[in-house]
Amino acid sequence: MNGNKDGRIMANKDIQKEIRSLDDTAQFTLSTRQMAEYCQRIVAYLETEKRYREPGYSLWELSRDTGISTKIISKSINGYMGRNFYDLINRMRIEEAKKMLREMAVTNSRLMIEEVGVQCGFRSRSVFFTRFNGYEKMTPRKYMSMFEKKREGDAERIKRRNG
Repeated sequence: MNGNKDGRIMANKDIQKEIRSLDDTAQFTLSTRQMAEYCQRIVAYLETEKRYREPGYSLWELSRDTGISTKIISKSINGYMGRNFYDLINRMRIEEAKKMLREMAVTNSRLMIEEVGVQCGFRSRSVFFTRFNGYEKMTPRKYMSMFEKKREGDAERIKRRNG
């Protein structure tokens, strides 16, 4: 009698496991318009709160912060933007780094380039340089030097004009 009860419990656990598995792989569809709306909400949240600057920021945390399920976030970013969550986060970090590097070049700031990467959410210098080079096809230093040269050229033109 005890063996039969144990058998039913095992079968029930197997059924529950199968239901969870089906739920995890269930296909659902989102229209392009729905994906666009979710992506707009996601990007607006990230740009406003700048949580992408946190090194360990995850898909789960974004889901918790926005109230949008991880599945919908992933499907929307993949389907509408053609990238995954981590590509989106890294792209936003790189855009923030580019902005900081331009400002550093214009103001002649002495902030270390490595510090820019840390402030933008990269865990290490090497990850920052690798991602930056991957997206921009140049190092952060080279990117910044383009704006330093522009600043120097602008200063020279002003000097000649006032000269």
